[in-house]
Amino acid sequence: MRKHLFYILFTFMVVQICTVKPVIAQDPNFSQFFHSPLSISPALAGNGDNKWRAMATFRNQSLGFGTNYNTRSVSVDGKVFQRPESPSYIGLGALFMQDDALDGAYKSTFVTLNAAVHVALDVNEIHGLTGGLGYVYNKTNINFNELTTGQQLSSSGFNRALPTGEPGLTNIPGYSSVCAGLTYTFTTEDMVADFGVAGYRFFKTKQSVYDNGSQMNNPRYDAHFSMGKLLSDRLDINMSALYQLQSGVSGFIGGGYFGFTHSDDPESPKAFNLGAYYRVGDAIIPYVGYVFKDFQFAVTYDVSMSSSNPGSVRANVFELSLIYRNYKSSRNPLLW
Repeated sequence: MRKHLFYILFTFMVVQICTVKPVIAQDPNFSQFFHSPLSISPALAGNGDNKWRAMATFRNQSLGFGTNYNTRSVSVDGKVFQRPESPSYIGLGALFMQDDALDGAYKSTFVTLNAAVHVALDVNEIHGLTGGLGYVYNKTNINFNELTTGQQLSSSGFNRALPTGEPGLTNIPGYSSVCAGLTYTFTTEDMVADFGVAGYRFFKTKQSVYDNGSQMNNPRYDAHFSMGKLLSDRLDINMSALYQLQSGVSGFIGGGYFGFTHSDDPESPKAFNLGAYYRVGDAIIPYVGYVFKDFQFAVTYDVSMSSSNPGSVRANVFELSLIYRNYKSSRNPLLW
């Protein structure tokens, strides 16, 4: 009964928000944001010291109501054109990201196509600048066959064969938008660092449930920083930070991890990664990972540090990421 009640309240909330006032939506985000670079800036397509890479991240948030809120992303990007012995390149990338909740009854899907151009700013190829553009398509679906509403309550209980009474929400139109980013890169033999800014939906984007143009999806702005440095033949450090602003709400997360190598073959690294990140005002996020040849695995768990009342509901947040890179094409195989 509690599960049915939760579904009813959720549907009521959706209907009320969509018919009374504009929605202020927040984009999906990850604690391991540095393992989903194409969700941060289109200028990061092809970024890094490898010819190409593939990344996947899964995020699970549980509020204890018997249902989870899941976010997953899969991306592929790389350098499609690069002259020999030149750091300049053209990068392309594609990202698939999806949110789902209520046991899959609610799904929001994002597909992003990105292109970036990187040029060296000096003859020593230490400083570089990358500009990127991207196209984003978003589609939200609510499957009322998986929900129960008040209209389906009969004398014998809930009957899903009865009409839901919400036909207007079964075919929510998708929408398209653009994004752009600019990234500065600093590269030496033992360090790679970049700083950039990006914007998504520079103008408010209409996303209407009832095709009345009342629902708005506001712009989002990102500022990001990453740095990887070799400290010795066996030790490296990677640090990242991200600031986001959307709908007047800002957030900052930053931290890093150390990599401890136990392989003598630089083209076939094996390393343990240990560190932590902090989301300001919200959570401390321990990070544990392992590098095995071309693969990198990582897990995090958000330890809530929120100032909310002790009796309030707190989410249990777990993330898992998997990355594939070709380390044989890397100048600094222990970085990135």
